[in-house]
Amino acid sequence: MSHSFIAQKIFGYSAFRWIQADIVEHVAAGHNSFVLMLTESGKSLCYQISALVRILLSWLRN
Repeated sequence: MSHSFIAQKIFGYSAFRWIQADIVEHVAAGHNSFVLMLTESGKSLCYQISALVRILLSWLRN
């Protein structure tokens, strides 16, 4: 399941903004990150999608 699929189907976004896709990939891979972005630029979406990806992958592995 891809990050863009989750963004589209669950959150209703057709595409990521700016560097969101890179952040989502980095965090979903289990790496730490410090993200400094403007208000309303979509920081929380990066962490929400990453968390969903990790949860779904852990369920699929078990």
